[in-house]
Amino acid sequence: MGLLNIKNLTFKYKDKEVFNKLNLNIRKGSFTTIFGNNNSGKTTLVKLIMGLETSTNIYFEDKMINQENRQKIGVVWSNPSVMFMGNTVLEEISFPNYNQKDVLSIASELNIANALNKSISELTENEEYLVALATALIRKPKLLIFDGTLANFSHRYLKSLTKKGITIINFTTDPDEILLGTYTIFLNEGKVYFQGSLNRILNNLNKLEEFFGMPFIIELSEKLMFYDLIDKPYTSMQRLINDLWIAE
Repeated sequence: MGLLNIKNLTFKYKDKEVFNKLNLNIRKGSFTTIFGNNNSGKTTLVKLIMGLETSTNIYFEDKMINQENRQKIGVVWSNPSVMFMGNTVLEEISFPNYNQKDVLSIASELNIANALNKSISELTENEEYLVALATALIRKPKLLIFDGTLANFSHRYLKSLTKKGITIINFTTDPDEILLGTYTIFLNEGKVYFQGSLNRILNNLNKLEEFFGMPFIIELSEKLMFYDLIDKPYTSMQRLINDLWIAE
């Protein structure tokens, strides 16, 4: 079932076309990676979804996206401090008015409970991202978007969120992050170049390499296979290390 649907989306900045009849379907409960190089339209798409740019071709839960149903979407932006509204971490997560018990629960979950009374201006970069995620999660979103920020969080924790029913979209330029999700959509010059499950991506690596470069673990696997040290490609560095250790 599609949670977020984009139908024939056309958008341009002045004379520069960004999208021309773009179609995307984000399945409910998925961990979808939207991957592309700079200027492929990723951040523009996030802005369109969140209403920072205007569009009428985006649907959330089968309804035209609007200010009301956007409340069910959380975003962790690439520069989160620009979006902060509160003076302290507690004010930021609580804004505009959330149950303090829920705030403490989420802050504890993200290991920032000790920073609740800390000024926003005193936060480290890592703390800023954690506060931004807490601010998104307090709203109990159905969809959580990462705008080039996934590397700042535990992948195990993010996958636990999908088990709780939160759909994740990760916008990224990092080919290694392709291996973290359940589905990947490749954008190139504002168009869907290729898309599919992880297995389909791994079976069509030539399409990936042509435009975007290989994930490091895949590249390493191919070199090790060439020297007959392994007999299959790996998508997990830890699994590769474990198997090589056992083989020794």
